[in-house]
Amino acid sequence: AGVYATTTKPGGENVRFRLDNLGPQPGSRKKPKRKGRGISAGQGASCGFGMRGQKSRSGPGIMRGFEGGQMPLYRRLPKLRGIAGGMHAGLPKYVNVNLEDIENAGFEEGEEVSLETLTERRVINPSGRERKLPLKMYNDVSLLTTNKDAKFSQSWESKSRKCTGRDAGRNYKPYGKWLIVKSRAKG
Repeated sequence: AGVYATTTKPGGENVRFRLDNLGPQPGSRKKPKRKGRGISAGQGASCGFGMRGQKSRSGPGIMRGFEGGQMPLYRRLPKLRGIAGGMHAGLPKYVNVNLEDIENAGFEEGEEVSLETLTERRVINPSGRERKLPLKMYNDVSLLTTNKDAKFSQSWESKSRKCTGRDAGRNYKPYGKWLIVKSRAKG
C-alpha cells in the first residue's frame, strides 16, 4: 500500500503518478501530418499523390510485387519443385538423437530411453508432427547394447557391423520408439 512512484515535472517539482496526470514524455509523440486541409498547408489539394492515376485514387492501390507490367521478381526466380518445394516426402521421418547427448543426460545402465524420457530430460524437444515420429540414433557405437525397435544412420550401422559383427538395425523392426543404453566406462 505504501509503494508509489514519482516523476519530475518540467518545472522541477516531484509529483506522484496518478491516473489523472499520466501522459507521454514531452516530445516523444509526433503529431500526424494532416493532408488535404487547404492549399497553403503544404499537403493540400492533391495531398502529395500527384494529379491522376491508380495510386492517387482511394482504395488498396497496386498489388504487392507488381512492377508496372514488367515480369515480376517472384515469376522471374526459379522455384524449388517437388520434394525441396515442400512435398510430404521432404518432411523428416525421424527425430534425430545424438548418442553423446543421451549419455550426457545421465541415463543409468539398462534404463529405457524413449521419446518421452528424452523429452523429460530435455535432450530433445519434439513439437507438432515430430511427437509421433520414431527416434533415429547416430554417433558412437560403443554406447549401446540393445537397440530394439530403433532406426540408426547408415554410418552408425557400418560402425556397428565392424564393432559387434552384426547389423544394428536390420535385426529389429525399422520403426520403433526406444532402446537401452550401456554406460561407457569413464577413465
